[in-house]
Amino acid sequence: MDFTLTQLRAFLAVNKFSGFTAAADETGATQAALSYAVAGLEKSLNDKLFIRQPRLELTELGKQILHKAQAIVEAADELERVSNEYSSNKQGSIRLAASTTVITGLIPDLLKFWNHAFPEIVVTVLEAEDDEMPKWLSEGIVDAAILINPSSVDSAAIVIAEDEYKAVIRLDHPLSGMKSINVEDLMIDPILISDTGCKSKVLSICREADPDFQPEQEIRELKTVFELVEAGIGVSIVPGLAEVLANDQLLLLPLEPIHTRSLVLTGPENRRWSPIVEVLIGQTKSKS
Repeated sequence: MDFTLTQLRAFLAVNKFSGFTAAADETGATQAALSYAVAGLEKSLNDKLFIRQPRLELTELGKQILHKAQAIVEAADELERVSNEYSSNKQGSIRLAASTTVITGLIPDLLKFWNHAFPEIVVTVLEAEDDEMPKWLSEGIVDAAILINPSSVDSAAIVIAEDEYKAVIRLDHPLSGMKSINVEDLMIDPILISDTGCKSKVLSICREADPDFQPEQEIRELKTVFELVEAGIGVSIVPGLAEVLANDQLLLLPLEPIHTRSLVLTGPENRRWSPIVEVLIGQTKSKS
């Protein structure tokens, strides 16, 4: 058995409008085209579908296949709708918020992965502090964000990385031969802290070891922190993703005890996500 959607549509149209002429007027097809399509379907089924005289009506076979033909055509229409919607979601643009270290250490690979899968989607990355991003999401400033240890997120959000905090020391530091560094040992030296989104976590790590801890200096840019460590001004604790900013005169070593942060890719909690965000997150899930 070999039939086409065109044949099924012709059969349904002729039945719906009770004749070839009326069906041609309503559908815009020619009467000849409808007749040819129905005849082809009848040939495929080895029997007639319509009694044409004295008035057009369905044969027994026509009655039996009517609902099945309708179901096939409706299913095909739904498949086409889904396909068109999916295709439309694979082009366009979104705005993505992320912190400095995430932009530096994670975003390049993520954008490369997305661009390979969906070359017609443009992702504009906006740098933001950790506490800014939930507000930007809720207010529609951005369509998606990579949040750091969020207290709550949409159920469709995904964890895209677990980032481990590390000690930053010079190559000639006395602890440079260690595989990992105890926080208390690190705090013998002055601690320099970047005044960015990771500040509160780094303070928490240090105050677990010393409740009275105060940083030697708070510096805005992570790159400046690295430059000061290299100059011998002190040591630091930074997210592991920041390692790409460090030069070969510095070491980034794991801490004891281990401290990590979860990086969560999400859309807003208070409104429907952009379909493009859904597509990108779905693709990222498949990668994981």
